[in-house]
Amino acid sequence: DSSSFISLQDRRRISRVQDEIKRLMTGRVSNLDPASFRGKLDGFVNGHFDRFMSVLIVLNTLLTLLELQRLGGLADVALGFEPQNQIPVTASMIQRCEQFFTVTFSLELLVRVY
Repeated sequence: DSSSFISLQDRRRISRVQDEIKRLMTGRVSNLDPASFRGKLDGFVNGHFDRFMSVLIVLNTLLTLLELQRLGGLADVALGFEPQNQIPVTASMIQRCEQFFTVTFSLELLVRVY
């Protein structure tokens, strides 16, 4: 029997790893007190906040696609082609949106690190 060759310490390690794998597969389980500030923050971050940030990531991706489309139109004009499907988005609009996303994602990082 191969299990007789595994030390008690190794069995405990294996058990901890198995428990961690189960925890990761079933969802995040926090050992913070839900009544404490950190517990409430943890509950918020892993609930509505995650969904909100996911929506912002998708919007940021769409903004990047719009910017690439706009730059493609400018490249067409520079190469002497007639631009097709011009997007009515200015560089300043894109820059303001990028600044918003930068600040928002930076704040998200601070909240998650705390």
